[in-house]
Formats: sequence, C-alpha cells, structure tokens
Amino acid sequence: MTTLVCAPDFSDSEKWTNVTPKIGVRWDASETAMVYAHWTKGFRSGGYNFRTTVPAIFDAGPTDEEKQSSFEVGFKSSWMDRQFVLNGAAFYNDLSDLQRELNVANPIVGVVQGLRNTADATIKGFELDMIALPISQWAFNASVGYLDGDYDEVRFDLSSDGIINDADLALSIPRLPTWTYTVGTTFDQELGDFAVLSLRGEYSHRGSTFFTDNNIGTLPEYDVFNASISLISMDEQWALTFYGKNLSDEAIVQQNTTLPFGAFGAPRLSTLQEGRRWGLELKFQY
Repeated sequence: MTTLVCAPDFSDSEKWTNVTPKIGVRWDASETAMVYAHWTKGFRSGGYNFRTTVPAIFDAGPTDEEKQSSFEVGFKSSWMDRQFVLNGAAFYNDLSDLQRELNVANPIVGVVQGLRNTADATIKGFELDMIALPISQWAFNASVGYLDGDYDEVRFDLSSDGIINDADLALSIPRLPTWTYTVGTTFDQELGDFAVLSLRGEYSHRGSTFFTDNNIGTLPEYDVFNASISLISMDEQWALTFYGKNLSDEAIVQQNTTLPFGAFGAPRLSTLQEGRRWGLELKFQY
C-alpha cells in the first residue's frame, strides 16, 4: 500500500495584466438583413497547478496567461415577414501560450494531471443556423458548425515520447470536433382557451475528436434523438411535459483518460453519459 503525504512546501506570487479591446463594424443592408465584422482580444489568466501529485512531472508552476485574437464576419437576416430566418458567421482565432490540462499515466497514482502552456494554435470555422415557419403552428430549425484547428508551434512534449518534434506538431487539438449539426421541429396546437399542446423533436450529431493531448484517448462521434410532448397553459403559468432523451440509447463517451497498463485492470478510464431515459416534468411559475 502506497501512502502519499501532502506537505505545504511551496510559496510564490505572480501578477498578470492585460487589455481586451474590441473593434467592429455593422452594415444594415435592409430592414431585415445586416452584415457585421469585428476583431477582439481576450486572455485567460495565468495561475498555478494545485494537483502536484508528482512534482517531477508537473510542478506547481506558475502557468503563463493564454492570449487569443479573434476575427469574425457574419450576417443575420429574415425573410417573408420573419417566416424564414438565416444567420451565419465565419471566424478565425489565433491563440498563443495555449493552456492545456494534461494527463500523464503514472504507476503510483494512476494519472498525473497538470496545467501547462503547451503551444500556439490557430482555430477557424463557420456556423449556420436557420428557422423556418411553413405554417403558423409548425417551426423547423437547423444548424451546422465546422471547426478546423492546428498547432503552429509546440513547446511541450505532447506525445509523451521524450522529445519535442514534428510528431507533437502533427497532433490534433483535442475536444475539437470537425462537424456538429442539429435538426429539429416543433408543432404547437391551441386547445381552445385552456392550453397549448406542443410536440418537439430534435436530432443532433457531434463528430469524433480526441480527448487527450497525446491523441490516445478518443471521443467517438455520436447521434442523439430527443423528443417531448408538453401541455402548456395559455398564461404559461404551468406546463406538464413528458420527454424522452437519447432515444436511440447512444453510448456517449464523456472522457477517455490514459492509465498505465494494469491500473484498475484497463489501459484507459472512460466514462459515459446516461443512456435512454424517460421523464415527466411539472413546472409552475408564479
């Protein structure tokens, strides 16, 4: 049996300051359409690693601040007396001193976790969303998102092979799915002056991605179906909803952490979201 002792033996102080400007322009092309563009700068404050279970791997720090410059262009529009709404945006993010929470397998404590400035990176992509109302009771919505990210420079051994080289630079940025999209519909029917019967259904997709920076742990792609039937009072003071979530009983991996071989009987530790579930919900508002 291994006994770990936590002795407070570290004292330090650090200060970070920054400016977060934003500059943008907007053009109203018509009463129902506008185009915009803006640039902004943000930062994530530096800090210390309090999970120093193995200081030889991850000491207390400090970790420097992460900076981000973001460029975005987009539009918002509505057509046919707002029966059709279409919005879109494209963005480009330049990140420096990227802060990453790293997991390293260790035979004593299982997993050593630490925060480090690992790299500079570029993330770009676009988003589109729309709402259509073919008739007054029926609404249809859809959205799609695309992401593409690459490391520009690496300053940490992300692949855990003992050296910093092109193998680290070629790794994919974790938790960055290439494609996500959603399709949904809602149908509302008034039941006299008593209540509104609302039927909702939605399908969403999230592409596969890596969970760990060394690209060993993965999060598989998944598809989720949700649906509900609601009875809502005309004054919206109460609502009774019967719902079903993850109706296809999809196995959705939340995390996939690398462990040393033999620890807990498996090389990786994975956790899952809840499977198919049904529920009845009653809400009051006063």
